[in-house]
Amino acid sequence: MDEVNRQQIEKTRKPMIAGILSIVAGSTTLLLAAYIYVVLPLMLGISWGPTSELVPYIGFVFAFLVLGVLAIIGGIYAIQKRKWGQAYAGTVAALLLSLALGVVAIILLLQSKTEFR
Repeated sequence: MDEVNRQQIEKTRKPMIAGILSIVAGSTTLLLAAYIYVVLPLMLGISWGPTSELVPYIGFVFAFLVLGVLAIIGGIYAIQKRKWGQAYAGTVAALLLSLALGVVAIILLLQSKTEFR
């Protein structure tokens, strides 16, 4: 009986969908960070330096990088159904980056907590 229940539990796709949503949120954020750091200064003709007008934005770029990487790593763990805590941290990072994707990812992940090893 336990084997049958375990096989039924493992067949849900909720962790996979939550992981994909986290990865999408993290990837788009990394692209945004790259745009702010590389493309925007080139378009404006501004170079990075201690006196650059873009210095106040470096904190946002760093935060985007950290949260984006955390969301991607958590999404990978969610797809693999391993390390629920890290997968949950990734969905929380996705929530901070994209409200719509993050809410759906957290709901799906919380519903599938029993599927994790």
